[in-house]
Amino acid sequence: MYDLLLLQIQFLIAMLALDVLTVILLFCLYKYMSYKEYKGEIDDLTGVMRRRMFLYHCDKAQKENGSGLDRTGWFLFVDADYFKEINDTFGHSVGDTVLKEIAQKLQCVFGEHGKVGRIGGDEFAVLIDAPMPKQELGQRLERFLKDVSEAIPDQKISCSIGACEFTFPQNVKYLLKETDRMLYKAKERGRACFVIKTKQE
Repeated sequence: MYDLLLLQIQFLIAMLALDVLTVILLFCLYKYMSYKEYKGEIDDLTGVMRRRMFLYHCDKAQKENGSGLDRTGWFLFVDADYFKEINDTFGHSVGDTVLKEIAQKLQCVFGEHGKVGRIGGDEFAVLIDAPMPKQELGQRLERFLKDVSEAIPDQKISCSIGACEFTFPQNVKYLLKETDRMLYKAKERGRACFVIKTKQE
């Protein structure tokens, strides 16, 4: 009788241990799949978000800062100047370094205030989901352009930038279109500069 009771207790302990192990394995699998999905949405070269994840966070920010709050933000469209010529002249390894430097400088200047994403080959976007005076934004953009220009010795790097202020919530496609328009104005002005559009303009 005693031996049978002991066997039953051991069996219950073994089953409990198996259940605990199953829960641990499922949790580890969940974490691994989440990490794998996260890594799939991060650009391997630059370390910033890929287009899909960036736009997802843009949509999320629009919903979280819904109407009635009268909260403003900024959307930036950044394009590397003469990037094709850099690739053709100096090779793709130099081109990759240029993209890494641009992404890193954007993160340094704007990362604490919002999200940075690579949305095309040599195109980046930034969502600043908090109010920022136009003057401060201009100073930060000047700093970014200066930092980028000095990033690689003996290699000229510059960017053209379009920036639009908006009130939450705003359609992300509209923001992409408007900042792209400002970006091309910057290119028309000779590149290596930025054009800012406030919500009053």
